[in-house]
Amino acid sequence: MVNPAVWSTLRPQESRLSNRVARWWTNTATTRLMPEKAMASIVMLITWEVWKERNRRLFQCQEMSTMVIMSVIKQEARAWVAAGAKDLAYLILLE
Repeated sequence: MVNPAVWSTLRPQESRLSNRVARWWTNTATTRLMPEKAMASIVMLITWEVWKERNRRLFQCQEMSTMVIMSVIKQEARAWVAAGAKDLAYLILLE
């Protein structure tokens, strides 16, 4: 269990990060550079792949290069489109 004093010290940093992510999300969503569903899908996809890479590095002591991760994200985006994420197809057309 985490000591309450430690937790209260860490919490403001977590809050600032959360606020920055929330602000970025709001700004990105309101610029309308792409359809809203496409943006939501790509953010989920990138977040998922970054999380998997984090776990790979932490638990398996393995890492992929940035270029490989980008390639995996693109392959996964194509798979999502094939599975029916039609709004994500917008981004694939931009390549």
